[in-house]
Amino acid sequence: MGHGVDGENSLPTTFFKINGLKEGSTEIFFEGKVKEGNEYVLIDTKPTKLYGHLTEVSVKEFEWKDETHKLVRLVIDDADERVVLEGGFSNVMVGLVNTLAGNKEAIDKIELGVYISKKGYPSMSISIDGGTWEDNKWKFDYNKKIKPLIEVTKDKKGKIVATDKTALIDFLVKEIESKDFQGKIQGTPPEKAEAQVAAEMPDFPDSSVEGDDLPH
Repeated sequence: MGHGVDGENSLPTTFFKINGLKEGSTEIFFEGKVKEGNEYVLIDTKPTKLYGHLTEVSVKEFEWKDETHKLVRLVIDDADERVVLEGGFSNVMVGLVNTLAGNKEAIDKIELGVYISKKGYPSMSISIDGGTWEDNKWKFDYNKKIKPLIEVTKDKKGKIVATDKTALIDFLVKEIESKDFQGKIQGTPPEKAEAQVAAEMPDFPDSSVEGDDLPH
């Protein structure tokens, strides 16, 4: 799944974000960039699945409009290629983190698929070590734990016009960085790469911050 080369002696690496998270999107896919020389260029394909050995889940901070934002970062390796997926705390990424947190066993292989649900919502299928979506369990109940951490602002007609997920993000960052969560991430490619992933994610054409697709 990886393309290009990320630095000297590094695995061929493709950097992905999810394209199609906005409300009303009719298409969703993993948008990828690879490094060619000193530049990052878009790949020609629009994959809807990423798979391999999950070797890292972490949180990355970046500055946008004088504010600090946080991203979820996944590194998926195979013997000769690497995939890096980054995304804000959108409904899709929150569900992914919740699923990983709810898995009681060590996690090696993972397969992620994105699609638009029958109701028109951006969605993600998650397979852990060959299992199906039916094997997945969320650690945190959405209505009891996740939803109360989202502050909403409504207009006079009761329509949600803004959401503040600061409390939710802080809660999930603490979970991701916990010893229990990190202890589950044990992806081991056939020949584990010694090279490090680049610290910076390339800029994508749409620089808007992900994470605004929580239920309205």
